[in-house]
Amino acid sequence: LTVSMGYAQKAELSSAQKAFDAKNYQEALSAAQKAQDVISSNPAATSAQKAQAMYIKAASALELAGDDVTKVAEAVKLMADVVAFEKGKEYSARNISTKKVEVFDTQEALDEAMISGGYDKQKIVDRARTYSPQVTAKLTELSQKLYSKAIENFNSQQYAAAAKYFDATYEAQAQCSPRPDTSAYNNSAVCMIQIQDYSAAAAYYKKLIEM
Repeated sequence: LTVSMGYAQKAELSSAQKAFDAKNYQEALSAAQKAQDVISSNPAATSAQKAQAMYIKAASALELAGDDVTKVAEAVKLMADVVAFEKGKEYSARNISTKKVEVFDTQEALDEAMISGGYDKQKIVDRARTYSPQVTAKLTELSQKLYSKAIENFNSQQYAAAAKYFDATYEAQAQCSPRPDTSAYNNSAVCMIQIQDYSAAAAYYKKLIEM
C-alpha cells in the first residue's frame, strides 16, 4: 500500500510540476491538490514533497486569481502556509516492522510513536527552505501591484475596493518583509471613513494600536 501511495504521489507531483512549468495553472492546481490528498495518507511522504505540493498549489492559485482581490488574498494565505511550513522541523523515525522511515507532523506525534515501541532511529532536522525565497520574491512583486491597484481605486473614489487592496497589500508584505508597512491599514481606515462605515474604521485603528 505504501509503495502504491508513493508511486501515486510521485506521479501527481510530477504532473503538477510539469503543468506549472508549462503555465497550465488550472491543471497544476488540480494535480497539486491530488498530490496533497495522497501525501496526507502516506506516512513516508517527506517534507520536501509536502512543500513542493503546497508551493505549486499556492503559486498556481495566485496566477489564477488575476485581479480578483478576494482570490488574491486566499492565494497569499496559501503562500504564507508554505513559508510557515518550511520554518518548521521534520520529525521522522524508522518503523521497525516495515523497516521504512516515516515522517510525523509534530514532536508529540513522534514521541507517541517512539513510546509505542514500534519505532527506532528517530531524527529531527530543520526543513529545507526551498520555496520560501520564491514566495518572498512573488509576494514582494505582488504587494507593489496591489498597492498600485489600491491607489487607483482610491483616486477613483472606489473606497470599498481600495480598502480590500490595501488589506491585501499588508498581508502580502507581512509574508515577505520583516516590517510590513502598517500605513496600509491606516489607508483602509480612511477608506471606511469615506463611505461612512465608522465601525469598520474603528476596527482598523484598533488593529493598528495593537500592533
